[in-house]
Amino acid sequence: MPVESRPHDVAPGKNGTVWYTSHGSGELGLLDPSTGKSRQIALGQESAPHGVIVGPEGAPWITDGGLNAIVRVDPKVTRLVYFHYQKVLAMQI
Repeated sequence: MPVESRPHDVAPGKNGTVWYTSHGSGELGLLDPSTGKSRQIALGQESAPHGVIVGPEGAPWITDGGLNAIVRVDPKVTRLVYFHYQKVLAMQI
């Protein structure tokens, strides 16, 4: 994993892989400990991801303070879905 990524949180993925947030580079990473290789998915300009969990469907969910959003990543197609806090709060009022 790149040193500049400054990994923060981790969550177990499929087949022994590990998802991690790259707070320093604004990315979500996927590490394969068996090979030592990792890949990064850019989350967007000004991204500062913090926490990561994996839902029952296998998709990682990230809290991102830089984007002020929760981000769901579909790992099969690398599709990003953003749930921005202001919009969620506005819908709750």
